Amino acid sequence: MIISNTKNNDYKINPSGGYKHFGLVKGDYIILKGSVPGTYRRLIKLRSQIRNIPSKIVKPNILEIVI
Repeated sequence: MIISNTKNNDYKINPSGGYKHFGLVKGDYIILKGSVPGTYRRLIKLRSQIRNIPSKIVKPNILEIVI
């Protein structure tokens, strides 16, 4: 995901002639990799993830074995 604006940016987002059926991107933008469901020009709401990132399971340290 790339988040940027068109003012102070070395990365040129606009192809020559602009995007088909849209034109030139003039303001802030976000580039998403992959597919986005719905029609084009649909509002996309970004939010934080619902599921927690699973923490790594630490191997237990065996201190004593009693038989």
